[in-house]
Amino acid sequence: MSELDFRDARVLIIDDQEMNIAMLSGMLKKHGFRQRFSANDPFVGIEMFQRIAPHLVLLDIEMPGLDGYGVLARIRAISPDVMIPVIVLTAHTEQAVRLKAIDAGASDFLTKPFDGMEVIGRARNMSILGMMSRRIADENRRLDEAVRARTAKLEQMVEILRTAESALSAKVSAADESTALMRNLASRGARSFAALADTIMETSLANAGETPEWLAVSGIAERIKLTAEEIELVADAARRDLTVSRQRVDLKAAVNAAVAAVAGTAEARKVSLSVDLEAAPAAVITDKSWFGVAVQRVLAEAIDCTPASGAVRVAWEESGTGSGWLSVTDGGPPVVLAQPRELAMPFDVRRVQPAARDARTGLGLAIAAALSQMMGSDLEIAGTGEGAVYRIRLASE
Repeated sequence: MSELDFRDARVLIIDDQEMNIAMLSGMLKKHGFRQRFSANDPFVGIEMFQRIAPHLVLLDIEMPGLDGYGVLARIRAISPDVMIPVIVLTAHTEQAVRLKAIDAGASDFLTKPFDGMEVIGRARNMSILGMMSRRIADENRRLDEAVRARTAKLEQMVEILRTAESALSAKVSAADESTALMRNLASRGARSFAALADTIMETSLANAGETPEWLAVSGIAERIKLTAEEIELVADAARRDLTVSRQRVDLKAAVNAAVAAVAGTAEARKVSLSVDLEAAPAAVITDKSWFGVAVQRVLAEAIDCTPASGAVRVAWEESGTGSGWLSVTDGGPPVVLAQPRELAMPFDVRRVQPAARDARTGLGLAIAAALSQMMGSDLEIAGTGEGAVYRIRLASE
């Protein structure tokens, strides 16, 4: 903010006596005030106040037609959000007169006959206050306009996402109940919504640094995109009768591929991913394709539940001869659930947190659980002191 100079202030003198106007204007000019305006009629003075937007008003109390109290009331009503200093000019020294002027909105007083140094001293101080007041009001208006514009844009994006979410819900029903032709249409529609959500997510992430609210839009868009991809998966799988081919799968390679698929999302959310499979077997027996999809869904849920600068960890836990658990631990709020497995139920269940906030899980865990069962495995979900751990049981060689 640049330094204010009283010489740039606009000073308005309202007095019915031309001699007083000439005297005051001459004093101000002599001491550097460049912009001086005057009116010898109170109504003309009010009109000039609206037109020139002064930083300081020198106002006579006793004027015909409308006294200084009336002028004060009107100029305060003109700009209620800007407190422009008004110095009252009066020959009265009675306390009652001054109190009445203060009640009407006066900032200071000058007693007639005027003392030149007093006039200039008060004018300098009050003009700086007036310039500061107008500058603050202008900045507040600019910020209000910017907030309104950004809010309108956010509301537009949220409405687009809500429309997409409603349409996707309809596609889910179609995928469950319709013929193979309708499933094909659902798959194609889901791809379109995924592309739309991806575009919105890129836009919102690009604006997140300037406006933090865009992060919320990004999160909604990402969930829409994942749901669309999952609908496409269900529709395509239904047409293929969910064929499962149990085979020897390189565990580390499969997990690393799944981690790579969600690495972009994790980076955008500033969530770190770590993998420790040193204790894991070289291979497990499962369906390579569906296992990769299931791990991706679990990782996506873990990333979604982990705050910025948090971590998602992938590890191996032995459970006995010939089997073990691939575990994914998130860094979200602690899970408090009597039956954590209910997290894998689509849409209807919630992840309850100690602060009484909750977040829907969507279809990701539901599909991961269904695929695990289809592959002869299981998905377990348990709460920890730092979030949740998701375990997929696997048979080793």
